[in-house]
Amino acid sequence: MCGISGILNLSLKEVPQLSRSLEVMNRLQKHRGPDGEGIWTHPEGLVGFAHRRLSIIDLVTGQQPMGDPHGNWITYNGEIYNYIELRGELGVEGFKTRSDTEVILQAYRKWGPDCVTRFRGMFSFALWDQDRRTLFCARDRFGIKPFYYTIVNGILHFASEIKTLLPFVPEIATDLDGFKDYLTFQFCLAGKTLFKGVSELPPGHVLIAKDGAVETRRYWEVYYQPDFRHTHVYFEERIRELLDESVALHLRSDVPVGAYISGGLDSSIVATLAIRRQDSDFEGFTGKFSEGAIYDESPYARELAQYNGFPLKELEITAADFVENVEKVVYHLDFPVAGPGSFPQYLVSQLASRHKKVLLGGQGGDEIFGGYARYLVAYFEQCIKAAIDDTMHSGNFIVTYESIIPNLKALQKYKPMLQEFWRDGLFEDLDKRYFRLINRAPLLDSEINWEVLGDYRPYDAFKEVFRGNNVHKESYFDSMTHFDFKTLLPALLQVEDRVSMAHGLESRVPFLDHPLVELAATIPSNIKFKDGTMKHILKSAMKAMLPESIVSRTDKMGFPVPLHEWLSQPGVVRDFVTDILSTRNALNRDLGYDMKVLITGGAGFIGSHLADRLLAAGHQVLVIDNYATGRRDNLSPHANLRVVEGTIADKSLVDRRFAELKPEKVVHAAASYKDPDNWTEDSLTNVVGSANVVQAARAVGVERLIYFQTALCYGLRPLEQPITLTHPIRPEGSSYSISKTAGEYYVFQGGTDSISFRLANAYGPRNLSGPLPTFYHRLTNGKACFVMDTRRDFIFVDDLVEVVLKALQGAGKKGAYHVSSGSDFAIKELFDATTKALSITLDQEVEVRPRNPDDAPTILLDPSRTNQDFSWKVTTPLEQGVAKAIEWYKRFGITQTFTHLKPADEKVAEAATHGK
Repeated sequence: MCGISGILNLSLKEVPQLSRSLEVMNRLQKHRGPDGEGIWTHPEGLVGFAHRRLSIIDLVTGQQPMGDPHGNWITYNGEIYNYIELRGELGVEGFKTRSDTEVILQAYRKWGPDCVTRFRGMFSFALWDQDRRTLFCARDRFGIKPFYYTIVNGILHFASEIKTLLPFVPEIATDLDGFKDYLTFQFCLAGKTLFKGVSELPPGHVLIAKDGAVETRRYWEVYYQPDFRHTHVYFEERIRELLDESVALHLRSDVPVGAYISGGLDSSIVATLAIRRQDSDFEGFTGKFSEGAIYDESPYARELAQYNGFPLKELEITAADFVENVEKVVYHLDFPVAGPGSFPQYLVSQLASRHKKVLLGGQGGDEIFGGYARYLVAYFEQCIKAAIDDTMHSGNFIVTYESIIPNLKALQKYKPMLQEFWRDGLFEDLDKRYFRLINRAPLLDSEINWEVLGDYRPYDAFKEVFRGNNVHKESYFDSMTHFDFKTLLPALLQVEDRVSMAHGLESRVPFLDHPLVELAATIPSNIKFKDGTMKHILKSAMKAMLPESIVSRTDKMGFPVPLHEWLSQPGVVRDFVTDILSTRNALNRDLGYDMKVLITGGAGFIGSHLADRLLAAGHQVLVIDNYATGRRDNLSPHANLRVVEGTIADKSLVDRRFAELKPEKVVHAAASYKDPDNWTEDSLTNVVGSANVVQAARAVGVERLIYFQTALCYGLRPLEQPITLTHPIRPEGSSYSISKTAGEYYVFQGGTDSISFRLANAYGPRNLSGPLPTFYHRLTNGKACFVMDTRRDFIFVDDLVEVVLKALQGAGKKGAYHVSSGSDFAIKELFDATTKALSITLDQEVEVRPRNPDDAPTILLDPSRTNQDFSWKVTTPLEQGVAKAIEWYKRFGITQTFTHLKPADEKVAEAATHGK
């Protein structure tokens, strides 16, 4: 594992300052090779190579760049694991070193460019062929090792990392097509990068520079041709054989080897096979966060280590670690890719590098054997379609709906995803359905000015891969895994390479051995994905050597990072991000919008979350709040934030603040609901205050006003379920809903483009109203609890804020919309999620009491118009949202809770169950 770079004048003339340029390139990649460096320049100065070395094999004589007696030279990064066998085939008497580098040189001499088809391993290299005056470069089949290049004024520069090329490009600018790819997928397609003029050599390709021209071509492809001749028994045996063989090859090293241990199936398989062959000096490494069980998989990693008898070193990662290291992570990645998981991987690699130089990992198993929940989501739809069309047994490609039903429990946390996925386009072409499932761009409509990004459509590039000629057209499962294998996997491998090489650590991935990958591509879907079980054939093949708890896991996390928790509460991460996004460069960016937004009630539950998001995006925010229900610590100081304490019932204050800011957009989130018997206060805030806000907005020419209305505007006993927007307004029974409805009428009569969001039961961090904070408060104070036999529509605050941001950017039409998950939950479900988040075990099940005769069984809003007009979806499962809220309550505490209605009789509550 090393860092390579080089320069070639395509016209085969002398390169100006060649040696000096190579020195600069080597210095920029010093971290990739702490054990040595080298530079070679052609006698005519037309080409030169640089190399930084991390010594793993042939520690003494493997220095690079390396030449041969015929004038050929190579700079090479990676490992050819079958180099011993190739040496024998080539004739060992001709070798001067024990290195795999010399094997590549001699293999090229004998087989020419076809030599790459014989290599088994991870590699990127550049080889100067002196006789043909040709530069031959290659990258491994899967993209484990990087190779970037740029051509400027007829001179080709290449390197392992883009930062090494930046001194030679005429300008550092964003590639807008690559940026569109990134916003859609979190990675770039078809060799694009986020840097204009810099390309990536795709996996499984070679680059040949000859006669003034540069050509790239594919040398390897994986073909998804199902093999129906063999049974699952055959495939299980072959998987075991090939995995064991691959791990054995990946253990070839002149230094001790360890392993990343995530607690998941893939890394557990690799570590278990490795420990059987190398029981001495073997160690495992894992990381965890302290923000709750959903961010801590260390118990599974610990169980595997104990099961196999090897030591495990654990790292607890904190918010302070993020602030201290995120800039380093950004530096080493060069540009963002594949989500925030690079941060914890960076720290675990740092830990491992203090003890080992080589680590094995489980990367690739999900893409090869089908380990992502979205495959089940998409396949479930096709099962329904096949059942309707009576094609579910056609070609033996379709998992039947009868067999998939028992495994649908794996989708319990994905109900919002299902609702959004099926909102429109149901049963459309398979490529459109999968693109809809993975497309992240709609979530960013409120943040990105798409018009300045050009006409390029990422869907077109997606379709070329998804409909590849190498994939049998009837197998939807193969099409999905193939796309991820060709695109997501190289992005994840990019992260793997950067965060390990940042610490001089070699990361090896035994699942990415081409005989195993080629076998997996031939396994029929009804075996690989039997009954809708993710990675079924892999689990079946390897379960005998693993703890049952790991084989049967359905909650694998993928190293999630608690960024939301860190950003939603005061602390070092929020302060750090606020500072970064307040810089002049951030505020003057070209690809987003800058707005002036006034938020009434901006220190409250919903208003403060919205303010955080707007400030993070570089907008100017003015908050008016009287702190009746808001908290002063809900908002952190920010250069773009101004907070005014006061009531919106004070017309002079409202007029003055509107005139000073001249806001383009207003979010009227202020509301009085603290005391349901205080009708005067409700009227002052919700009616008089709303009138003041509407009139001030009209006076300064506000472009859009957004209002929050309560679902109680339809009455305590709605006439229909789910409630549609045509339901009559009848807010009797609640002072809060009466006054909020009056305020809504003023909003619509004000003449400003206005939207009223009628809200379901919002919950999340900072929420002090409703059953969730009440449950938390009572359970943590030893008080009794019971639940009513009713159902309610709960929505996590982040999902609510998403649709508000879209409205601020112009989505939607004047009028009322429902903000709802589209599902109702039993109050007991909310209670159970609360006890789980608190790790509380009750002496007995909480009492479920029959609802009162005048209590609505459910209050469920129909969000279909909102889903359609805003291209919006709810993405946070109830249990996950409750856990995040509970973590905030634990950290910041609550001393009081509020309700829109009169509180239940405390004497009655005392008879209920106690939590312990």
